[in-house]
Amino acid sequence: MLGPLLARFGKAKVSLPGGCAIGQRPVDQHIKGLQALGAHITVDEGYIYATAPKGRLQGASVRTDMITVTGTENLLMAATLALGETILENAAREPEVTDLANLLVSMGAKITGIGTDRLVIQGVDALHGASHAVMPDRIEAGTFLCAVAATGGEITLRNADAASMGATLDKLRECGLMIRVEGSSIHAKMDVLPTAVSFQTREYPSFATDMQAQVMAVNVVAAGVATISEHIFENRFMHVQELRRLGADITIDGHTAVVRGVKQLKGAPVMATDLRASDVPTYVRLGAADLGVSGWDTLMEHGMEGLYSLLDLRIAQCRVCVAAPVGYDYAAKVKQGSRLRVATKYVETTRNHFAAKGVHIDVVKLYGSMELAPLTGLADVIVDLVSTGKTLLANHLVEVEQVCHISSRLVANAA
Repeated sequence: MLGPLLARFGKAKVSLPGGCAIGQRPVDQHIKGLQALGAHITVDEGYIYATAPKGRLQGASVRTDMITVTGTENLLMAATLALGETILENAAREPEVTDLANLLVSMGAKITGIGTDRLVIQGVDALHGASHAVMPDRIEAGTFLCAVAATGGEITLRNADAASMGATLDKLRECGLMIRVEGSSIHAKMDVLPTAVSFQTREYPSFATDMQAQVMAVNVVAAGVATISEHIFENRFMHVQELRRLGADITIDGHTAVVRGVKQLKGAPVMATDLRASDVPTYVRLGAADLGVSGWDTLMEHGMEGLYSLLDLRIAQCRVCVAAPVGYDYAAKVKQGSRLRVATKYVETTRNHFAAKGVHIDVVKLYGSMELAPLTGLADVIVDLVSTGKTLLANHLVEVEQVCHISSRLVANAA
């Protein structure tokens, strides 16, 4: 958010990044790139403060020291409104970067080199609205395919983008998954024991780090031995200990894991270690585990079909709430029957909550930086997970309504 906020308003204040504990997320490349565009930046007490001289960034040549997806995206958005030409060298080539660039072009940006590691941006005075279909989630699609590869059966994925999943599809075919691509549909079938497959995670178009945990789960029940090397994040084997609880045979040496397939897993309570390794309810439903621990927010959002909730563990307690900017008269808007724009990742929970109140809403689906949505005009209010409320206050938001109380639950396969 730092780049686009700085480009649009000439100044910005954002918190340092959080996210899953899979490794360091240094922002030095973001800061270095924005400073090359003329920004004045300071970091103080967990926040980044940035200003653009005379209210506008200046075009420049920027070469990042490493390939960074979010760094490329941040600098790309900032450069669209900078004065003059900006050249981004060593740019990330991930499909999501290409998709963002195409969106910006449809909004009036001038960008060449899309899909390569050298992006050239001619700054424009303003962008305009546009209609754009966001590309399908290649990691989500790959996760479903891995579930079939590990447990057997077949699946058809519609509105998928096979062209962006080359390395993942190659490895799943190698393990024995039969895959047929027809336009925007991917049909997959598994009726044999998977064969162990080795791989290394690298930047696109190589094997994605976000698919590492899922394919490791396939290797856990595969025939043979697989070697997996993680070269993107230094702490992305946290799920290994949880797989061992289920009976997996995995050894780790530095950034390499050796997985020896086993014939049978056993049920055990497991913990979600990061976003891509954490779809506990789905794997319990599929029978890959008998028991799992999941937050009530996840169960409420995705449903309890095929699951029993055995016990409220009364840990990780917090709440899902509606929050609005300070001074925003939420109660009056609801009473007047105003249509609200609501930013959230809890789409179904949010729709159900407001439907019960008879309030009409438009949902803006976001996965992070929710609190910035009202600031940027993207939404009127947000629905998000809250513990202490400090993050809300830091972003000039207040809790106006509680949706539900949250805690972790022990769940079991209903079968």
